[in-house]
Amino acid sequence: MGSARSVTMSSPTDLDRLARQADEALAKADQHRGARGTRPASSKRLGQVLAVAVLALPLLVLQAHFAWVDQLAALLFPAHRVQQDQADLQAVLEAARMSVESAKARSGALPDALPSAAHAALVSYERRGDTYRLSMAGGQLLATMDAEGTVNFQRFGP
Repeated sequence: MGSARSVTMSSPTDLDRLARQADEALAKADQHRGARGTRPASSKRLGQVLAVAVLALPLLVLQAHFAWVDQLAALLFPAHRVQQDQADLQAVLEAARMSVESAKARSGALPDALPSAAHAALVSYERRGDTYRLSMAGGQLLATMDAEGTVNFQRFGP
C-alpha cells in the first residue's frame, strides 16, 4: 500500500485518471486477496477428510468403549451374558419360524429351505415330514426351536 498523498485536480481528465488508478489498485488488492483465499482442490479434499476423521474418531472410540464394557460385563457377570445370548437366539429363531409359517400359509406346504436369506445365513432348518426344527449357535449356547415355538438351550464350551 502506498502513502496517502494530496491530489489537486485541475481538470476532469485528472479525475478520470485518479478513478482509473483507484480501480486498478482495488483490482490488484482483490487479486491478492483472492490468491490467498483459494486453495487447490487437493487441499480442500484433505480438509474434508480431516473434518470427517475428527467427527468419526469420537464415534469409533465410543463404539470401542461399549465393546470393551460388554466384554468386561461378560467376564464379571457371566449369568447375565448367558441370559442375553438366550434372548438374542430366541428372537432370531422366532423370526425364522415366522418366515417358515408365512411361507407355509401361502403355499399350503412347508418350504424346502428357509424363505428368508438373512435367516438362512444364521439358522439351520431341518424339515421332517410335516414338521421342522430350527437351530442356531451363539456365544456358548446351541438353541433349537420346534414348529410350535418351543425352545431348548444347550450350553457348550468352558
